[in-house]
Amino acid sequence: GNFERYLAYIKELKENGFEVLPLKDFLRVLSQNKQNESEKEVSGSLNSTKSISLTSDNYLKIKEIEQEKEKAFNNPLDDDLFNDVLKKLEEKNEESEKLSIERNQEIGKQFIDDVISQPNNKEISEESIKLFNKLRERIKYIENEDFIDGNSDTKELVEKLNKETGLDVLRRKYYDTLDRISERRRYNEPVSDLIIEKEKIVKEYEKVKKIRNKKYLEQYQEQDSYKEIKKEIETLENTEFRVGKVIIDALNEKSTITEDEALEWAKNNLIIDDAVVKRLNKKGELNKYPKEKMLKDAAEFYRLTNGKLGVLRIQTKGDYRANVSGVRNRTNQTISVDSDFNKTSLWHEMGHCLELDSKAKILANNFLRDKRESEKIYTLHELTGKGYLDKSEVAYKGDFINPYIGKYYTDNLTEVFSMGLGYLSNAKDAALMMQKDPQMAQMIIGYLSQEKSEIMDFIFKHSKLKIDESAEKATIEENSLDEKIAEQLDYPVDDTVKDDVERIVRKSLQARRNGSKYKIIGAFENVSKDVYAVIQSKSLKFYGSRPFKDAYFLIRIRGEYEIVAVYNKKTLLEKIIERKLV
Repeated sequence: GNFERYLAYIKELKENGFEVLPLKDFLRVLSQNKQNESEKEVSGSLNSTKSISLTSDNYLKIKEIEQEKEKAFNNPLDDDLFNDVLKKLEEKNEESEKLSIERNQEIGKQFIDDVISQPNNKEISEESIKLFNKLRERIKYIENEDFIDGNSDTKELVEKLNKETGLDVLRRKYYDTLDRISERRRYNEPVSDLIIEKEKIVKEYEKVKKIRNKKYLEQYQEQDSYKEIKKEIETLENTEFRVGKVIIDALNEKSTITEDEALEWAKNNLIIDDAVVKRLNKKGELNKYPKEKMLKDAAEFYRLTNGKLGVLRIQTKGDYRANVSGVRNRTNQTISVDSDFNKTSLWHEMGHCLELDSKAKILANNFLRDKRESEKIYTLHELTGKGYLDKSEVAYKGDFINPYIGKYYTDNLTEVFSMGLGYLSNAKDAALMMQKDPQMAQMIIGYLSQEKSEIMDFIFKHSKLKIDESAEKATIEENSLDEKIAEQLDYPVDDTVKDDVERIVRKSLQARRNGSKYKIIGAFENVSKDVYAVIQSKSLKFYGSRPFKDAYFLIRIRGEYEIVAVYNKKTLLEKIIERKLV
């Protein structure tokens, strides 16, 4: 095993621009070219490359780090040990990473030169970019579900389909029900019945609207105006922006990851919360981002970047802008989506994860230093003249394609790789980056075309082990809580309990959309001989309240009426014990 690690280290040195010689040859060349001890640069058989020797001290350091890594893998929940190993790996690779900046740029430049030297890969004109963006905006506006009802270009088509599908009738019913709710005293109708009626109409309206939108798109796509715009867009993509597609294809061809391996990685390592699927599918037939498409896009990223991505969770917290967490502390990387989330957004947030690698971070910060005008920072609102009203969002002013690339963070994280990967998510933007900022394109493509570093490999393996062990620990705790809760339940779930629970659910709780979805776990008696039922539900809520998702309810079914809502089993156990003593 030691010899294999020795060979791996030799390979790593060569990839970082070093030339490795047997020690006796190194000493012979060194004696002929004595220079200062801090950075020995020798000529002759070394071809003026910087060199170091693999001495016994270096070997012992490698061996020690390997042992520490193994220890961290065996104790994945020990964060201190994880951070200690990371620190040692960074110290070990620090010098070679600094020396590899120029080498990385050369690799990227050579890669791009090889691609654009091919025939038909011409440069993009400013007129082509403006025309393309104008055409895309026009198509996007017409296809966007949010603009269908207010689009003057297709007003007659929309009115015709609204009548055909009955959408007009449902809309009138909806507003009529709202009027009856606001004037319920005059109509003398129970508000609970009106709310249920309104929700049924909303459900039917959304169903019919999807049918209308599908018919709209099918019929609009048959119109000559749509076909002409699409044809112009395809012509631009196949000529002006072909170089972007060729670059993306070349990176995929050079990747050590196959298409099938990438898809397998996405299925096993991309954890997409159910709430994300629901939120992004609510965008409608024309704009939704289905789970299958997200997995495919993530797989493409993984392949293009040579496997530089680990376990990643996708969640939604209702944020108005997408963001990623877990890059700073290098653990539990999680992307939070926004309502406009798409492939470019996904690649942008995944691009942030590349800065888990200290090499990528060094390259990105070096790029910022080269491109900025000075160390002075400005608000993004000052630099863009629009949006970004939060004064804490600041950036360097410089020669960037987009001012956002120059965004400043106190911990040396950047927007360089995130923006760069966003550009590489499609052919047009990839071609634009190569034309507008060759230095940025070379730096990013140089990094992507190389295999992932030892540091990233360690982080990804450790992260996977940590998730698995945390899940196992959570399962053990969950089972323990189940047993403890079961010990506190005195009564079996008989018909009497079921009838009492059903009565109270009908009276005071409602399902959000699809009827009452709950199960009765059991029942218990308190010291006053009152009986409580314990139910678990995914959709129940009080009338007029926000829904309780995946919640538990304690319902006093015999004795004075009471409902207690809790969110997890630990709190549930505490509440049962507390109520038994009342």
